[in-house]
Amino acid sequence: LVVRPARRRRLLQELRMIFLQELARQITAEVLPAIEALPVKKKPNLICVGIGTPEKALEFCELTSLPREVLYSDADNIMYDALKLLKNDPVSLMTDVRTPLAMAKRIKDGKAKYLKTALSEWKPWIPPKLDQGLQQGGAFVFTSDGSLKYSRKDPATGDHVDLNTLLEVLLPQVAA
Repeated sequence: LVVRPARRRRLLQELRMIFLQELARQITAEVLPAIEALPVKKKPNLICVGIGTPEKALEFCELTSLPREVLYSDADNIMYDALKLLKNDPVSLMTDVRTPLAMAKRIKDGKAKYLKTALSEWKPWIPPKLDQGLQQGGAFVFTSDGSLKYSRKDPATGDHVDLNTLLEVLLPQVAA
């Protein structure tokens, strides 16, 4: 079987989308309930930013159950560029060892159910610009005055922030 470069790139971009669908489900199940349990005055604002159009964001939310009010669409990579997030080349999507190691850690930690769901309900997504499929994400926590409290740029596909770490930064009293 020979896969042409353009098809290989599209396939690898779709692999990335499976991990994003997995992460959205995990945020919905683990992070949002912890935030909702807080008194109103202590609740942080959770904002997720994804590449795509508002219409695709709505479809993504319907598929993953991520509440629409927390997902912002960034069709032009404005946020990604401002935060200087990493962009991989197509080869590194399959050769970077951090991707399978991140998957193995989730399986070991009992978090594979989100990946299984993402794989079983997978839906293809094509970004507005094809090279956006190579874009990595990250996690950032800002204080109310706009100061950066926490920063992590995802180094590889599927190698997301550990959500327990994120909860410790966001909600120290909840994670303890």
